[in-house]
Amino acid sequence: MVNAPLKHDLEEAEDTTAVNSLSATNSRIQSLIDAHSLLAQQQEADVIELSKYLAKVVQASQAFYVHTRFEEIHLNANKGILCGLLLNEFLLDAFMCDYSNVEEKEIAVSLHQPEENRMVLTLSNNGVRRDKKAVAKGEHTESKNMIQALVSKLKGEISYKDAPGEDATCVFRMPI
Repeated sequence: MVNAPLKHDLEEAEDTTAVNSLSATNSRIQSLIDAHSLLAQQQEADVIELSKYLAKVVQASQAFYVHTRFEEIHLNANKGILCGLLLNEFLLDAFMCDYSNVEEKEIAVSLHQPEENRMVLTLSNNGVRRDKKAVAKGEHTESKNMIQALVSKLKGEISYKDAPGEDATCVFRMPI
């Protein structure tokens, strides 16, 4: 397995920062493995069914409290892989939220195509950002930096809503 050495390092790591970094790297690698596995099962390797791939990304997160609603969208494989990495980063960011004040953790992910040439990926969660002070100062987490790079590469746009007492929501829109 490609990520076996990383999993071994993760089991041996004791430093919280190292564990978080290794976990994030492992999930990024797993996302790529899932994309290539899905593409290998298809006749057309240049197109990916994005809904199936994103479902694999969510499943790999092993978080039973992630609810999905995906429309079937076929996309260029390279763009699809980047969308899978983007969802992975959204999930990593959501997992870092504080859920201590809620009865049940909830993360919802949806994918739909409101127009013929546009898709929208939305993620919301009922947690509270742990790094609110950093966000207020305009600083970004590692996931936020990766998200910005992926959004730029996909020529998409992203918006965040994070008001007190409301679910945090991230909406990504891109042309297809």
